[in-house]
Amino acid sequence: MDPLFFLSYASNPALKRFQERFFDDLVEALIAERDSLDAQKVRIGFYDRDGIQLGDSWTHELAEALQTCRVFIYIQSPAYFSKLWCGREWAVFRNRIERWMQGSGAPESRPPLMLPVLWKPATRNPPATVAVDIQYGHREFGEAYAQNGLYTLMNIARFRDDYNEFLSRLAQRILQVADTSPV
Repeated sequence: MDPLFFLSYASNPALKRFQERFFDDLVEALIAERDSLDAQKVRIGFYDRDGIQLGDSWTHELAEALQTCRVFIYIQSPAYFSKLWCGREWAVFRNRIERWMQGSGAPESRPPLMLPVLWKPATRNPPATVAVDIQYGHREFGEAYAQNGLYTLMNIARFRDDYNEFLSRLAQRILQVADTSPV
């Protein structure tokens, strides 16, 4: 079954446990938002737990998930767009949208299927030039997230409720976008 979302991230061994936890927590939040999602019956998300190393080729599973997912979520970290594989994943999904727009006679506005998640606050982590047209400031995901980024919400105990609020709101946004995804 096609995954609802694909999670793209810049591989960093020191951050791997946080990235894995975020993926697992997001899947749980999606199930909590929509009871009909059952992780046993539906592939909710794709996350490459092993990462792609220099010289590796994409696995069939990763390539297929990237070609069939409805929403592309990328953890916008300072290193994200400097990593070759992250840029390739991002470009593959962006090209899917562009091809759909050309083939469908769709309006010029791109459907909001690429959702950046700010690892650090936007003031310290601006988007790369290639992604500047994608809205990345998300006050609707909570003020604490907008000011601090995901990493802080996950790692400081006083932000636990803010992290859960962020997950719930992101899950709602993913479902909203996925339900209308044309690609």
